[in-house]
Amino acid sequence: MDLFPVFGNNFAIFYPSLLVIFIIFNIFEIFGKLSQIFGFGFFAGGGLKKVDCEEIIEDGLEVLNRCMCFFTFLLFYFFTFLLFLLLVKLKNEKERNEKNERFQECKIKKICNENNGNDTKLEII
Repeated sequence: MDLFPVFGNNFAIFYPSLLVIFIIFNIFEIFGKLSQIFGFGFFAGGGLKKVDCEEIIEDGLEVLNRCMCFFTFLLFYFFTFLLFLLLVKLKNEKERNEKNERFQECKIKKICNENNGNDTKLEII
């Protein structure tokens, strides 16, 4: 079975070699030189050099600032939510401990009443 039925077996060799050729063209800026020869100076690889670098830096800093603000708010709300969950858990544990203490006190009073106030060892279960 062919890897790519439309192109055949040779495509598995042809495509990667074509990518290598394009990489070499890009490294040595052959596309830019060819476009300059044919009169397309805008594509000559010097397009970004003609733009004001300070403007690009300011735009980049503005985007970075917005991203930092977004992630700061995201982290703020995330940790606020975690704090809320922690407080709910602590409140539930406190209520559970109070119920257990009340239950233990009731059990102690019941044992005392059964023993008619005699001084015997009380076991808390």
